[in-house]
Amino acid sequence: MTNKKVLIIDDQIGIRVLLMAALDKYELKDAASGREALDIITDWQPDLVITDLKLPGMSGLETIVKINELGFYPETILMTAYDRLSISEDIKISGFIEKPFDIEQLTTMIDDLIVNI
Repeated sequence: MTNKKVLIIDDQIGIRVLLMAALDKYELKDAASGREALDIITDWQPDLVITDLKLPGMSGLETIVKINELGFYPETILMTAYDRLSISEDIKISGFIEKPFDIEQLTTMIDDLIVNI
């Protein structure tokens, strides 16, 4: 339907599978860690990144910072089981969603962000 690219970063395979199924109208890739996501981004630049806050190795926030340091600034949704955090204004977060999340709410947020890209 569209060629917009979405990268899903979460160490839980069930979350990645759920999001891949719900977002199948987009071009999708997924990663289980920040390091894996960075490897993907060097060859494939997503329009939107959905990342969990807690990831093995480096956090979702650290991953976003590294993505930006590579010169890429995709829209970003941060998933977390915690209340919103105070985040440096230098880190661009387009949206937050708390786990467990409502898949319809998340897909609506994604669609709204992507339409403006």
